Amino acid sequence: MDADVENAAVAVSEELLERTGDAIASGDGDAFAACFLLPQTIETPEGAAKLETKRDLLSIFENVRRYMRERNVTLMERHCVGATWLSKDIVEATHVSRYLSGASLVQEPFLAISLLKRTPTGWKIADTKYDVSDSPGHLRALTKWREATALEADRV
Repeated sequence: MDADVENAAVAVSEELLERTGDAIASGDGDAFAACFLLPQTIETPEGAAKLETKRDLLSIFENVRRYMRERNVTLMERHCVGATWLSKDIVEATHVSRYLSGASLVQEPFLAISLLKRTPTGWKIADTKYDVSDSPGHLRALTKWREATALEADRV
């Protein structure tokens, strides 16, 4: 594959990583949600979950932010390590994430593979597979969103 073409696919991934990372760091759920297509599937070693609504997505967003606060994450590093064009409007990208508290790793770095789709409003994340099997807390943040959403609905 031509290096410029591959670099363009990596750039699509890096731009979405930057936007979602900024949204997580600032607590901007709307900016985070704007990066995703719904419905979409999130897969972890524990199985797959279908996110149907913005509320589902924001529940995961808040769970992950809580996980990071509880572990005093001071830096979230994410970088695309490979991206491939599946069509002119779809990129499959792999990124590695590292969560640090000061100079210490909070958990082992983990990989995620995302399907990125071009839409009329720009590139969006369509589906993601996370390999976070060594971090039960992070797995819960990604997979227990239904419970958090149900609890929130009970309070309303």
